[in-house]
Amino acid sequence: MRHELTGSEAHIRRDEAIKNGSRIHIAGTVPDLIVRLARTLLLCTAAVLLCTIGAAASDSNNETAVLEMEEARRLDEKTAGPAADISEVSLTTDQMIWYVRGISGKIQDVSLYTDMEKAEVSEYGMLGEEGGPAPKTLILLDNSNSVAHAFSDGPERIRAILTRLIWNHQSGERFAIKTFSKTAETVVDFTDNYDQLRLALEQISYQDQYTYLRNVLYEQIYELIQDGEDAYKRIILVSDGSDDSRLGVTYGELTDLLNSENFFLPIYTVAPAYLPAEGELDKVFALSRLTDTPYYYLPEYENPTDVADGIVADGQKITYFRIPIAASQRSGEFKGYTLETKTSQGSYTLEHTLLMPAPSADDIAQIQSEKARMAEEETEAEKAFLQELMAMQERIDALEQAEEEKESEETPVQKETDAAERPDSIRETETEIFGLPSDLMEEFLTENREYFFFRSIRSVIWAAVGIMMLMLIGYLIYGDRTRRNRREFEELTDEADQEAVKPDLSRKLTERVVLYDPGQPGSRYGIEIGQDRTIGSSRTRCDIAFPMDRFMAGRQARIFFRDGKVFIENLDPDNTVQLDDRSVKDTAELKNGSRLTLGSTELRVQYE
Repeated sequence: MRHELTGSEAHIRRDEAIKNGSRIHIAGTVPDLIVRLARTLLLCTAAVLLCTIGAAASDSNNETAVLEMEEARRLDEKTAGPAADISEVSLTTDQMIWYVRGISGKIQDVSLYTDMEKAEVSEYGMLGEEGGPAPKTLILLDNSNSVAHAFSDGPERIRAILTRLIWNHQSGERFAIKTFSKTAETVVDFTDNYDQLRLALEQISYQDQYTYLRNVLYEQIYELIQDGEDAYKRIILVSDGSDDSRLGVTYGELTDLLNSENFFLPIYTVAPAYLPAEGELDKVFALSRLTDTPYYYLPEYENPTDVADGIVADGQKITYFRIPIAASQRSGEFKGYTLETKTSQGSYTLEHTLLMPAPSADDIAQIQSEKARMAEEETEAEKAFLQELMAMQERIDALEQAEEEKESEETPVQKETDAAERPDSIRETETEIFGLPSDLMEEFLTENREYFFFRSIRSVIWAAVGIMMLMLIGYLIYGDRTRRNRREFEELTDEADQEAVKPDLSRKLTERVVLYDPGQPGSRYGIEIGQDRTIGSSRTRCDIAFPMDRFMAGRQARIFFRDGKVFIENLDPDNTVQLDDRSVKDTAELKNGSRLTLGSTELRVQYE
């Protein structure tokens, strides 16, 4: 029977495997020394080659180095400052607008970077300011009897909330009111006529009907996103979560739509109390959490107008940034942006990747014209250089021919007499280089220094390529034994690793549970016995947050204790939580040494 190793024994076995593996690796002796020497020479050759190329193109390399240093500086200075989140991104052909929630203080400086280059932010300010984009709010109301009968005065409560929301509008804000059953029906299309909107609310009636919530919501989200306007769009959903649809859109598809790169749309949910629909209502609330938007359960509010005040206040915290899109950026590909904002109360750094618009026929023609112009300029420069060389060669030939004619006219006696009478300093000036007078050759070399410099670089490059080829041949000949020894070392360490990750059932839970990332020794999250802790990607709604994990839900899981044991509960079944390679749909016990995976983050469990 195989002996199961505890955690400490497995680590001892691993250390022994590493020591044995080290002896196997060193055992290569002479071939290993040759391979190491080849690698060292290869690195030295590559360094010399890079330095030579850098000297040839110093201007462009200096500019690139400055940009890289600036990028490194910004990354080093990035700290865990005040939290801000992108609430929505409006994207059109020639511009995009970022709507950001959570920036406090007066903006002092804004910088935008993409692909190691600085980009332009043409305009920024608070949402609703004069001259800036205005909100565009869709009120989506389920006018079923189940909503109206949740309270004795259900319709009056809903009307009071929506009326207060409309009267406390922002500057230039437009509203539309739609009711829905199987499909959405427009009561009032988008308008800033607030009297018309108030009267429309009073005329809405409630009736017994089927409700296809998911299908209608998906259709309205997609329609708002694709309308081509740069307004800040949002949805106020009034529903008890009832959904009679059996076919069509699923909540998973709704989640995928809201998680896609270019689709940001806040969804505020206002729900009355209706017990049979509470299960579906949780899924609707999950859509609000996914968009980092507040949601409201009416039984928790004595004064329903507090709900409207909360929605209005949330909309007043939005800062917008208008970013133009040049024709060269319309590539139809994903592009990453980093926005840095400095205010009187702190600094904020936001990163976002989105799918850029596809280039139009005019954009393609402009890019091709620019490439053709650059190619033509390069060709003209090459022609001018060749003509200059040819002119220099003609001058040299003419001087040589004149010298030969002069010498042919002199008698041999005159030549000897003249040569004897000339001082040494004069004779030295007549020395030749490659068969040409020294003064002409020096003039030629001075005027064509750049040409010969690049010729010398090409020679160095070919020499470096030859050296690297020799190093590669040596590596292929003598490296097989080293690779074989390395495989034996990896097999030993892999076997130790597999035994090390098995849960240690012998250790008991006495004080707390620690979650840690094996790849980052400093990341440890302790949970004392009796405490409840939530894990997710949202900093504001979770005790343990992983904001960079885009595959983790805002509130993914909960850790809690019961009867001396520790358990994990999956709060978002649409996202996978795995415990020791098994999916956790509801609740599971955490054991010492267990491997826990949430989104793309892997953690280990340790009892203390």
